[in-house]
Amino acid sequence: MERIPLIIDTDMAFGSPCADIDDAVALLFAFSSPELCVKAVSAAGGNAPPDRVSRNIDMLLSTISEDVPHSFSASRPLDPWFWVDGRWSASKEEPVSRQVYQHLPDSVSLMHSVLSSSPFPMTIVTIGPMTNAALLLLQYPEDSRKIDRIVSMGGSIHMEGVSGGPAEFNIKADPEAASIIFSSGIPVCLFPLDVTKKKKIYPETIASWSGKGPLARKLREASLAFMEYRAKRDGYFPPYSFFHDVLPLAYLAEPSLFTMRECRISVNLVGNATRGVTVVDMADSGMSIATDADSDAVFDFVDKRIMERFGAI
Repeated sequence: MERIPLIIDTDMAFGSPCADIDDAVALLFAFSSPELCVKAVSAAGGNAPPDRVSRNIDMLLSTISEDVPHSFSASRPLDPWFWVDGRWSASKEEPVSRQVYQHLPDSVSLMHSVLSSSPFPMTIVTIGPMTNAALLLLQYPEDSRKIDRIVSMGGSIHMEGVSGGPAEFNIKADPEAASIIFSSGIPVCLFPLDVTKKKKIYPETIASWSGKGPLARKLREASLAFMEYRAKRDGYFPPYSFFHDVLPLAYLAEPSLFTMRECRISVNLVGNATRGVTVVDMADSGMSIATDADSDAVFDFVDKRIMERFGAI
């Protein structure tokens, strides 16, 4: 079986306070899957500031003993006026010194190095804002020939996004970057909120993790803390979350669990209310979008893979 070579670009917040764990679940699944071969993990700012994301990735890879090239990032969105910069500035976490990770390349340099040295085209999986992928194409346009496709969690067809608005977080955090990717001519496969929100993860959904090893227990504890934080902040009960970011990787490992449609995707760059909204034209082609998934089967598939490989760690 020929494994799919990947660069995973992530804004992993697991390791930061009140952080969701879906990026970490996505990484653990990728390392657990014989269909996939992770060649590099690049850090992007999004759910956490980029320096904290860099530290979180390093800590997770050290925990699971995966010696995979990864990066340190300080990249801001292409248009830095946007609210995510203010969100990062309000973080109570201490900044992570670049000196601590001076041995790590920056994210765009890492992506370029891995692509340019690869004898075959690779898949880039973005499970955060698309800042790094866009900067890669701006700085190294020749690298587009080494990218087989870009598979992303982001956007929405009909599902509401940030604060009940029409824009999903990963696209809204850097819409200029998303626009560069969508207009690049590189095949794009998008997993929107309409599919990633099909299955809610409740405390009981991951109850079995408490009987596993330290990593599984830590993941569960972090997930429960995030569920409680979000439920209290937004005023709903019972607490729950979603494992958004694992779906693109589950698709690469087992496409039969998903329904895909050819389409054309663009992003709105103007207006406070509409900035970052994805526009999906099902009458056109050149890209693809997930429109449905067997969400229970996806969770069982992901859970089994991760716990078989990492449940005792």
